[in-house]
Amino acid sequence: MTRTAVVAHSLGCWAGALAISEGALVRRFVLIAPPGISAHARWRGVGERLGLAPEQADRAREAFWARLGPSRGREFADVLSSLSTPMLFVHSLDDKLTPLEHTRALYAACEDAAFFPVEGVNHRETARDAAVLAAIATFLEE
Repeated sequence: MTRTAVVAHSLGCWAGALAISEGALVRRFVLIAPPGISAHARWRGVGERLGLAPEQADRAREAFWARLGPSRGREFADVLSSLSTPMLFVHSLDDKLTPLEHTRALYAACEDAAFFPVEGVNHRETARDAAVLAAIATFLEE
């Protein structure tokens, strides 16, 4: 069995999930403050900021995903729920960038997952918090 693990933060969680879904042999996967908003909503939000109609944002997303290929044109939650790798979701209750309910929904969609909440740190600080690092070390040693 491989002893490799992926520990990722924020958008890196998406990259890690794609790598695992495309065959990377990983024994454990740690997701720190993973992005929770759907790709559909994210593309619509960017389109709105750029002054695009919602339909234009949808067409841009579809064209982008078509170029990436079918395995990458899925929602993050769908990719995660397809993985059999044990996962640890870490989220700060004080994270203003990624709402707690998004991480809880991702966690709930996965069969072999644990959830570790932490308080008193922001989105970026979560990955450097001593309690988080200790929880990750314990999870990786299991």
